[in-house]
Amino acid sequence: MKTLFHDVLRGFGQMLVSNNRDTGLCVLIGLILFSPQAALLALLGAGVMSWTARRLTKEEAILKTGLLSLNGALLGLVWIHFPQMLLWAQITATVLGSVLMAKVFLPVAERMHQKRSPYVLFSLPYVAAAWVAILTLMAAGVHDAELTRGWRALLANDLDKAERHFLQTEVHTDEAEASRCAGLGWSLFRRGDQIGAQQAFSRVLTLETGVADAYDGLGWSRFRENRIEDAEMAFRRAVALDGFFADSWAGLGWCALAEQKPEQARRHFTMAVLCAPLFADAWRGLAMTLADGEAKQSAMAVSGFLSGELSLSAQFTSSRVLLCWLWLFIGIVWHSRTSAGMALMAVSMCLVGSRWLPGFADASLAMNLVAMFVALGGHYLRLNARSLLWMLLLACAMAWAHPCLSDQLVKTGLLPLCLPFNTALLLSLALMRRDRVPIEWASCSPAEIRILFAQKDAAEVCWVKLRKSDAEKSSVHRPVACSSWQPSHDLRPSTRNA
Repeated sequence: MKTLFHDVLRGFGQMLVSNNRDTGLCVLIGLILFSPQAALLALLGAGVMSWTARRLTKEEAILKTGLLSLNGALLGLVWIHFPQMLLWAQITATVLGSVLMAKVFLPVAERMHQKRSPYVLFSLPYVAAAWVAILTLMAAGVHDAELTRGWRALLANDLDKAERHFLQTEVHTDEAEASRCAGLGWSLFRRGDQIGAQQAFSRVLTLETGVADAYDGLGWSRFRENRIEDAEMAFRRAVALDGFFADSWAGLGWCALAEQKPEQARRHFTMAVLCAPLFADAWRGLAMTLADGEAKQSAMAVSGFLSGELSLSAQFTSSRVLLCWLWLFIGIVWHSRTSAGMALMAVSMCLVGSRWLPGFADASLAMNLVAMFVALGGHYLRLNARSLLWMLLLACAMAWAHPCLSDQLVKTGLLPLCLPFNTALLLSLALMRRDRVPIEWASCSPAEIRILFAQKDAAEVCWVKLRKSDAEKSSVHRPVACSSWQPSHDLRPSTRNA
């Protein structure tokens, strides 16, 4: 049982390209803070796949890489993108998908290990399993591609397209119907049709009574009609269901201001800022409750900066998500400061690059880029100027192609998931042969790999000098060839973190 748990933690660590149990524990803590249900599904997938793999093979070198449990964990997490799917469907797809991945891809991994292949499957099994599971659920009527397309159009503020997709959605479950009505309600709200929006949100609450987003929509549509008391009641129900719902806390603040209650409004806006520190409207409302002075000017400046620099979806990033990212970063630092630096470089590139290429602003692509920079920044490629330039070129190509790839996949109800990262990794291993790190060392930290290459370079210099000495003194027996040199450290994944 202890060995199985260690395999699972290594899998969570490999989400950050780190075969490290402590890093995996940090990732797990972050996921629990973000969503306990998602964390439990990820544990289920990782546990089932690790258990199945241990029954099918005795290759400890493969099991201890953490890549098998990684794929099961990612399959459990994929349902974050499909909250309208029934819980039993998510659990069933996670368990069956993890078992099938172990049975189908484990022999492939064993073959690649025996042949000492320079390539690695990494999370390609998860992408294949997730797509098969989603298509199967669509065929069973549990999910409709039009629903996903509608929400993506709504996030892009393309209201005509969003309404068309929502109206064309064919659903067979109350959860999917509630999701469709919620999307339609927000689309009508942005158009100014408050009566239609309230009817749509009320329909959601007849299907599922515990939907905070529907109460939030009702509150704002009533607020637009100046029905302050009714709006305040809806907002209070929303925050009672989800205490981190910053939009509803801000709504309560504006209701209090409309009722001439500045002290109460300040408390509500403060809660909104604590729940979503990047929410510009909450900072603006907080400034409205402050007396004229430096504090008010600072709050207004923060609001103006956030509204001008961040999209609305980015502003709604909750404190739970920020805490999750913090724990992920702690996990990377725990494993390697070099990896942490590469992750920060990827995030910075997304922030700066979004001004020129809209693809950089996509959160899913950002996660792919972080994984790529960490993987190629010392794990799978030797970290130098050539590999850095290669990563920058790859990142730009991925950002340029990502919108088109996403649109094509969403038409069939699928998502790119981590396909861009896996493609970039395989392409790098194929083309960057000169800087490629041998696969036996690919699960170690960049610092250990640098030490090993430094030892190797020093040894090669010594052999060059000895060969020159051989030429001068032919009577001296030539030593063993340089290619037979072995490092003093055993850095194979089979012995690391055992």
